[in-house]
Amino acid sequence: MYNLKMSADDTQEKQNYLRQNIMDAGYDTNAFVDFLMEKKGEEGADVSNWSLPDLKDVVQEFIALNGGGNNAYEDNNQQQQQQPQQQQQEKYESNETNNEQKENKQQSQQQPQYNKPYECNYGILTNNVIHCEKPAIGEISNCDNIQIKVGDYEKVEGKIFSKAYVSYVVKTLPFNWSVKRRFSDFEWLRQHLVANYSYCLIPSIPKKSKNITKMVGANYDNEFLAKRSRNFEKFLNYIIIDPILKNTQIVYDFLSMTKDDEFQKMKKAVDKVKNPVFSASKAITIDGNANIEITDNKEKYLNVIKDGTIQNENTLKKINATIKALKEDLINATEKLSDISRNFTLMKDNAIKFNENNSVIQSYAEMSSMFENFSLYLSRQRNLIFVDLREYFKLVKNNFRSMKDFVHKTENLKNTFYKSFKNLKVKKEDLFRKQEVNKWDLDPKDTSIDRNSIASNKNLALEKMLHKETLQVNYQKVVYGFYLNRIIDEHERMRLINGNYHLKNCLKMLEIETNNCTNFVSTLADNSSNLRKNQKIENTNNE
Repeated sequence: MYNLKMSADDTQEKQNYLRQNIMDAGYDTNAFVDFLMEKKGEEGADVSNWSLPDLKDVVQEFIALNGGGNNAYEDNNQQQQQQPQQQQQEKYESNETNNEQKENKQQSQQQPQYNKPYECNYGILTNNVIHCEKPAIGEISNCDNIQIKVGDYEKVEGKIFSKAYVSYVVKTLPFNWSVKRRFSDFEWLRQHLVANYSYCLIPSIPKKSKNITKMVGANYDNEFLAKRSRNFEKFLNYIIIDPILKNTQIVYDFLSMTKDDEFQKMKKAVDKVKNPVFSASKAITIDGNANIEITDNKEKYLNVIKDGTIQNENTLKKINATIKALKEDLINATEKLSDISRNFTLMKDNAIKFNENNSVIQSYAEMSSMFENFSLYLSRQRNLIFVDLREYFKLVKNNFRSMKDFVHKTENLKNTFYKSFKNLKVKKEDLFRKQEVNKWDLDPKDTSIDRNSIASNKNLALEKMLHKETLQVNYQKVVYGFYLNRIIDEHERMRLINGNYHLKNCLKMLEIETNNCTNFVSTLADNSSNLRKNQKIENTNNE
């Protein structure tokens, strides 16, 4: 926070510098004020809170980000609009000129433009990029082949002042880090990431079990703990491939801090720090810049993500319900096939008892074996469906849930911004109509406002009035635009990652099923071979 007291001459010198380098150069003054606020909050809009050297530095930074002022922006915007027109003319150069112009005009009108809803500006920002922070460069920043393994676990017996718990061994390659973390550590890590990096997709972790005390006793469930280890492993590997999250200090400490007492002290120190109020300028992006552009196409994409997430979540619910029903059917089928096998065994025993023909005895034996193999095959199918497939779908469902939460937050920001802007617009129009200049809340520090003539300049009045409320709406626009672009980027990134994950899991299940089928067919072939051998013996004896 800055609280610099400047003389009138110093203030005038800074204002003249800004007028010469920002206003006269054709830059968007509203965009520049927002840029200052991104640096220092609301106090950034007050020139008295800046020293002249700092002000010159931030002006040069703004110029570097925004090119050649409004004239350059208009030229660039004009080129962007002319480019599709030229493509359209090349495509239809055989048509008459007036038809080409008509088609190009229609196409230009269809292009998504953020300024379209804001005919008079109303003081709302029009810049599409803001400056924020870059990720810190650390030991794992440039390593793209990081793999995390959570395979081993050990039970820790309860003591006088502590309950029993399970400790999971987390190994990070290629750094050969090995640390022990308990469930509460994973839970703490995720809560911190969600609170401080809500603009990233944070996968969920398994829920805490109410019966964990029993599980770490004499008869604790190894399969349950192995499954939990696999889920923790997937969680961490999702985190480590995120270019923003992998470079955070807390993730680095979680993976590398081997001494548990030091790790617990670090957790307490982090917990004492209050979670900061979100600021787009303090957010972390790969290149230190964030796109906040809002277009019709991007908002349509947001709806596509929302609809796709809901549909996939509903489909997974149906699949899960079908799997539950199938579980009972497979259990019953397995038991019935085993029962048939046992009955054929009884028939074989009876045939031996009553001295039946050897072919009869052999046939009963092979039939018993065949139905038992049927039962074993279905049992393996049951494991494939209820262990591998269900675990796979559960992770997919958790990813959809994380995306659904992201969409919900972005939509809330969208609704808040548009509602606030609509109210601001109506209020400004009403104030201008009534010509009650004393209620316009003009910025007293804005030297560009001529209070004697502003009442007759509607566009300027609508832009400058209600200074504080306009700042709030601009902040809402920046935050919404930031999240809108972030969710699109995250969706595209996860789409590629999930593609590889789905292929890997499908191949794994196909290999399991191939082995199941191979073993089953091989057993059937043995049954058939045994019967044919017995048939040859019988034929020889009959001859």
